[in-house]
Amino acid sequence: MNYYDIVSKITRGEKINDLKLRVVYYARVSTDSDVQLNSFDNQLSYYENYIKSNDNWTFINGYTDEGISGTRATKRPGFMKMINDAKLRKFDLIITKDVSRFARDIEDSVHYTRKLKEYGVGVLFENQSLNTFDPNAELTLNILYNLSQEESKKISNSVKFGFNKAISNGRVLGSSNITGYKKDNCKLIVVKEEARFVKRVFELYSTGNYGFHKLSKLLSQEGYLNKKGKLYDKDSLKRIIENPKYKGYYRAKTYEILDYRTKKRKKNNVSEQLIYKCVDGSIPAIVSEELWDKANNKINRRNKCQKNKFLFNKKIYCKNCGFLYYGRMQKKRVTYMCNNYLKNGKIVCKSSIIYQDELFLIFKKIFNLNYRDSLMNEIAKLYDNYDDFKGLFDDDFISYFINIYLDKIIVSNDYELGIYLKDSICYQDNICFDRGSKYSKKYRVCYKIEAK
Repeated sequence: MNYYDIVSKITRGEKINDLKLRVVYYARVSTDSDVQLNSFDNQLSYYENYIKSNDNWTFINGYTDEGISGTRATKRPGFMKMINDAKLRKFDLIITKDVSRFARDIEDSVHYTRKLKEYGVGVLFENQSLNTFDPNAELTLNILYNLSQEESKKISNSVKFGFNKAISNGRVLGSSNITGYKKDNCKLIVVKEEARFVKRVFELYSTGNYGFHKLSKLLSQEGYLNKKGKLYDKDSLKRIIENPKYKGYYRAKTYEILDYRTKKRKKNNVSEQLIYKCVDGSIPAIVSEELWDKANNKINRRNKCQKNKFLFNKKIYCKNCGFLYYGRMQKKRVTYMCNNYLKNGKIVCKSSIIYQDELFLIFKKIFNLNYRDSLMNEIAKLYDNYDDFKGLFDDDFISYFINIYLDKIIVSNDYELGIYLKDSICYQDNICFDRGSKYSKKYRVCYKIEAK
């Protein structure tokens, strides 16, 4: 039976229970609490029996989402699978308990109700005794959708109020997965074995002798691996070092929810976060404040000379057409290409493609031959503490050199580089690199360099 036949019968006063339909149900609970999940199991059993008890209906399937908020449909895999199956015309009717179980966002509610109508599928909201095959139901449903969205907004505001109240009482919120601690009744308890690892991270990094990659390797040699048995990555180690809980400080409001519907959030600056020393023992320190500050100073100091992702952007020009080169990621490598070539192809420009890592090695050679001593003294003046300066790496110095001294690079189509520096040094060289990988043909490029 097609959609318009069903609508016609409903309009003439026939009951939806009396129509020959292929029927599914949709059920959702928004938390994982035992009470809700028990109710959820009962829902599934109820709807399957309810559909099968009607001789006019054929039970097709059930679609579910457990422990998922209803504010955005795209975040509910069971719901989206149901919509896709509706598009394939696998059923005629969806039964769900309530308008709020279907969706709490009015845009989603209207959008997907109309989509289902396009696919020839109706929705029966049991608590409201409304179905979308009935032409008179749309106005009532729109009112109910609005009420459901307002309810969701009130719940969000209520949760936010409770969250802020808990923060004001110094209760530790958020994930229980904090390396070095376990959470008990909104307080943290030190896990000794994990705490030894955390302390080791701070001790090693604060020496200034290790970047995160090198630190991760050393930790693995000492037997410290993540829960998957792999090396700790840079972001995990950085998060540990920057977390003030490890020196016994309370931190909250790290993120701010921008939209209660999409749950989109932004990370707050340190000045916008709530951070203070915990004096009630709810967050015991694993490292001293002195060690924590020393390790974090290493991160902050290195940022002064840290190289950018696209270090040479707006500094490379094409000799053939005068256009700027722009950086982009290609197979996990930063490359630079003439903008004219990017827009119009080889017909208008046959300029060379430059790799950032190759350029960086060229500048490393220029730096070591001509600039190291004078520039090291110049950078050292930026630091009050000589130990912090000693903690910098060669790459940090070269990045600083490029940012301060490089005026521009002019590239021709045969890998000739004219490097213009902000002083009178003259330097000529030929440097070659092997390119390609096991998946592509290997070849060699040779740069003819003239620095001036």
